Amino acid sequence: EGISADSYTTTVDGTTAGDYTLILKHGADEESATETTSDTITVTTYPVIAFGTDLPATKSVVTGKELTLTVAVTGGKAPYTYVWKRGSTVVSGDSATLTISAAASGDAGSYTVEVTDSLGNRKTSGACAVSVTPALAFDKNLSPTSSVTQDSELILSVTVLGGTSPYSYAWTKDDSPVGDEAWLSLELDKIIES
Repeated sequence: EGISADSYTTTVDGTTAGDYTLILKHGADEESATETTSDTITVTTYPVIAFGTDLPATKSVVTGKELTLTVAVTGGKAPYTYVWKRGSTVVSGDSATLTISAAASGDAGSYTVEVTDSLGNRKTSGACAVSVTPALAFDKNLSPTSSVTQDSELILSVTVLGGTSPYSYAWTKDDSPVGDEAWLSLELDKIIES
């Protein structure tokens, strides 16, 4: 704390809020002294700005799907302003939520948001590494029909591209599962990307 004839300085904490005035006296003794009082100032304190909900460390989205990143701010003094960045590039978004309606490969990167409260205090979120994976599709799909002779082997095959391994798959016949397990996992070493 620092107190002088014309100033008072203290570190702000939870007890700092209140009404402050300066009472000024002059004169040789109590009987002859005169007094004047300054205007009153009401001091309101706010907690330090922080993230109640920060960005996740990673987020994955499929090409063409919506990408949503959200933070929740606590402390500081509302209203808040938000500046969203991918790397050092400012991207659109001026609220606690950034939405990209149809993610593309160029939307991949490290995202942060800088929040400023009405007192000018700033806080930057943790970084979120966003990956955009190609949409799951068939490079080679099933033919609409197949004619086979009884006692011969039926081979049905497809080629998958996009998505992220491991894949789960289920073959059906007339909308009923084929085989003992309805869903099986398939891990591929190489994925064909579009």
